[in-house]
Amino acid sequence: MALHNGASQRINYRVNDFLRDFGIGRTKFYQLVRAGNIRTVKCGSRTLIPCSAAREFQEALEAGLLGNKHNDH
Repeated sequence: MALHNGASQRINYRVNDFLRDFGIGRTKFYQLVRAGNIRTVKCGSRTLIPCSAAREFQEALEAGLLGNKHNDH
């Protein structure tokens, strides 16, 4: 279940939702978190990814800033 504001817009991703939507695996996700490429927040024991962090990550992917070996242009 995703967290949403009153306008039905996502505020935070749960890890499994982020993995599904970005098409990456859990190991790669935590590697990216440790490297500082994905910002997370904690709410109790739950790890959440703010939508602003998801947008930042997507922008970095599109800009080729994450050391991709190739781009799909």
